[in-house]
Amino acid sequence: MSNRLIVQEDNGRVMVALLRAGQFSPEASQPFDFAPPLKTEQLEDLRWYLEDYLGAPFAVYEERGQTIASQLNNWGEALFLALFGPGKPGHDPYLRSRGGGATELVLSSKRSGFLALPWELLKDPERADPVALAVSSFDRTFAAATEASEQASSGESLRVLMVIARPSGLQDIGYQMIARPLLHRLQAVRGKVQLDVVRPPSFDQLQSRLRHAQEQHQPYQVLHFDGHGSFGVSPGTAASEYLYDAGGAQGYLAFERENGGEHLVSAGEFALLVNQFKLSLVVLNACRSGRLGDAAAEAAVATRLLEGGTASVVAMGYSVYAVAAAEFMTAFYEELFSGQTASEAVAAGRRRMYSHKERPSPKGLLP
Repeated sequence: MSNRLIVQEDNGRVMVALLRAGQFSPEASQPFDFAPPLKTEQLEDLRWYLEDYLGAPFAVYEERGQTIASQLNNWGEALFLALFGPGKPGHDPYLRSRGGGATELVLSSKRSGFLALPWELLKDPERADPVALAVSSFDRTFAAATEASEQASSGESLRVLMVIARPSGLQDIGYQMIARPLLHRLQAVRGKVQLDVVRPPSFDQLQSRLRHAQEQHQPYQVLHFDGHGSFGVSPGTAASEYLYDAGGAQGYLAFERENGGEHLVSAGEFALLVNQFKLSLVVLNACRSGRLGDAAAEAAVATRLLEGGTASVVAMGYSVYAVAAAEFMTAFYEELFSGQTASEAVAAGRRRMYSHKERPSPKGLLP
């Protein structure tokens, strides 16, 4: 069992609690005011660095990228000091959590703006690596109105349904970019995991497969979407159609149409379908499916799923290189299929990406 360090935010006030392994009651700090130390400009710099920098790492862009990279530790330490710094009520619970054994870190809030901060940067000034790599698991919990339901076990095996959508055909990412390392991991646990693939990868076919499995009393525990995601207003859609959607823009997943081509499915529509089946885990290997930023997080695919009762969601806050996603998914599924929790599997994926930093650029591989 692990210690659990819980950061609970409510309307600008934060309480830090330590629940020790084997104990029933947490040791909680006094609530204190929390002011985000990172401003809008810094968050935009981070997004640009992660999504755009390696597209053209030359001249002024190279200089800007290197400047931002040099600030990442400082931003992580600023986040740490705002929560756990000396003089903060959260300081003692944090120190006690380091006293021995593994520690889980949980960030909980009803406000997506708090959860949307880049907490993965969180760094103790006295330690070399970010906190997210030192703890056994690191989770955000969206305190939604709907309670997450546990998926009943369908027997000894883990049932996984995978959607691999490539609407651009041969011009798209390789079909097996993610599937191949996933299938490779299955060899070690053959008989324990059943992996089914939705063909054709249309939204209607996904609905059919989920419903059929439920009717046969063999529901899926894991749904994996491997494809493209976006955030904004659906191309070709009249603005008037968004009058009843907060802010207009929202997240989308790109399925394929039955006769070919792209079918953008909104976060709300996808969540409305998937949440009927109370899955234990939804994995969204799709860019910006967990889009960060105060307004964006409210309308992201991941948020909509959690609000509706999906127990756990793994999603991307930013656009990610396919090779980076493959690194993450390799480690993630290796842990998940060996019996670890989704949180522990995510932690393994983060560590793998951290130790395999190089990504393609016009200059070759760069960190």
